[in-house]
Amino acid sequence: MTQNSLEIIQQSAATPADNVILDQYYTQICGKEARRIFRTWWGGPIAVVAGCSEKLEQVANLPQCEAEGVPVFKRFTGGGTVVQTPDVLNFSYSIPAPTRVNILEAFRTTGEVLIGALQQFGITAQMQGISDIAVDCRKISGNAQAWKWKSVLVHGTLLVDMDIELIERLLLHPPREPDYRQGRSHREFLTSLRQLGVTASHQQIEQALVNAAKITL
Repeated sequence: MTQNSLEIIQQSAATPADNVILDQYYTQICGKEARRIFRTWWGGPIAVVAGCSEKLEQVANLPQCEAEGVPVFKRFTGGGTVVQTPDVLNFSYSIPAPTRVNILEAFRTTGEVLIGALQQFGITAQMQGISDIAVDCRKISGNAQAWKWKSVLVHGTLLVDMDIELIERLLLHPPREPDYRQGRSHREFLTSLRQLGVTASHQQIEQALVNAAKITL
């Protein structure tokens, strides 16, 4: 999309809400200064984060979230709802907006990064739906994007480990789902690196994602 050199930033803010603010900040910078920034960050304290067009009462179990003291908020990008935890690795890729909007191309570009990172652990993954990365038709990464401030942001998750019962408690079944989900529950639909037998440390997994970004972007 652009030939500017890639900047890598490995920076996790204190909370998921703070990380969304950082995403906005770096995306605005890329539009103003014609930079390309790839940032990695970890989910931190548990939070439910919904896409900008979603209705919270349709995607989150709000009474349960309140009972467990879990914050629920919307980000400025589209996509579906995620549960952020300390075991969720995130990436954010911000670039100046090209003259032609191509949402699928943007997802394909970062999808190749995620697939390349997983290959380093012997895992074969594919793009599914519009923006998911899946292993044997089980989702391991969800992604979203925004075209704002003369920039493009694509960001997403990589499930390193997860408490599936936590996700079952905090999230409702989504009102919209990709065809390949076929009505499956969160428990049946999601997977993680730990479930796939990967025992690498957080640092090693984050570095694999950074290495894939350097090669692909």
